[in-house]
Amino acid sequence: MQQTMNGAKSHGGDFAAQFNKALENAFAKAGLSEADKELALRNLERALILNFCGRAYELLSAEAQRQLEEKDLKTLDEAVKFLASALGGHVVSIEKNGCVR
Repeated sequence: MQQTMNGAKSHGGDFAAQFNKALENAFAKAGLSEADKELALRNLERALILNFCGRAYELLSAEAQRQLEEKDLKTLDEAVKFLASALGGHVVSIEKNGCVR
């Protein structure tokens, strides 16, 4: 893996590619059908949304916590945008390769 800590280059896409490759390998080993793969991906995305929101919850203001509890976040993109906004950051989108812009 190329160095990323020194700031010379950013390789966030490398992590996304490694993640996708690991998923593909897991699906291949499990022998999942396309429908099962889609269901597994939706379940994984939901789990990641809950994980991100759960980890950030204590960092949010009381109002942001209330808003989060009322929201029905459907995608990682929605979750990251909400959390970035609530935490004072700015996120444009999560690109298809998994990189946050």
